[in-house]
Amino acid sequence: MLMIDNIGKKGGFFDLPKDEKKCNDPEHEAPNMIYIPPGKGYRHVCPKCGEESIIIPQQVTMKMQKMREEANTVFELTKGFTTKTKDNAMKAAEEMAGYVLELTN
Repeated sequence: MLMIDNIGKKGGFFDLPKDEKKCNDPEHEAPNMIYIPPGKGYRHVCPKCGEESIIIPQQVTMKMQKMREEANTVFELTKGFTTKTKDNAMKAAEEMAGYVLELTN
């Protein structure tokens, strides 16, 4: 049985915890678009207030590894074609394979 101790408490307004004063340094937040090599993390320290942020990227999963292998296969298959013999679908496949390889590298 769930027991809630609310005897003697009344509904209504209550004070919220006060927000701590935020640092106004433009470099307070960690950078958004940063490349972090596989197996590494990134520590950002605000130059003004010293607050530390830790960024741990997602690691390559088995699914991403499979996508990479498939993209590499497509990329290898399209190497023998010249621009005159490639149709639009083959060009798109090669471009997508290159994009997947770049993202998962």
